[in-house]
Amino acid sequence: MHQTETRSMFQSGREITGEELDEIQETVRSFPALSLSELAQTICEHLGWFTASGGYKTDACLKLLSRLEGKGFLRLPAKRAISPHGILGCLMFQGAAKALKARDEWIGWTRPQRLRNLP
Repeated sequence: MHQTETRSMFQSGREITGEELDEIQETVRSFPALSLSELAQTICEHLGWFTASGGYKTDACLKLLSRLEGKGFLRLPAKRAISPHGILGCLMFQGAAKALKARDEWIGWTRPQRLRNLP
């Protein structure tokens, strides 16, 4: 791996200093088990790299990491395969509605019968 030079580089309008490039390399080496997006979020947090709305500039950081890997400054973890989620289901249970005019008329309940029979 190449050592970063003292010169800086620009990514998405931000100057990344040589010191920050060293920090990025150290972060990548220190956390090899992180996914690429987790790594980008961690680096954004360390660098204070946020969007105008306050979120991490993850996309810009991923582009920067790709550029740095292409130049031989670092080696990124391999992309992870996405596994299928399998069967997903949902069951919901809810008590009977206390008053449904159409139901009560169809059954033929009066108000006292409904109050007596619903529980």
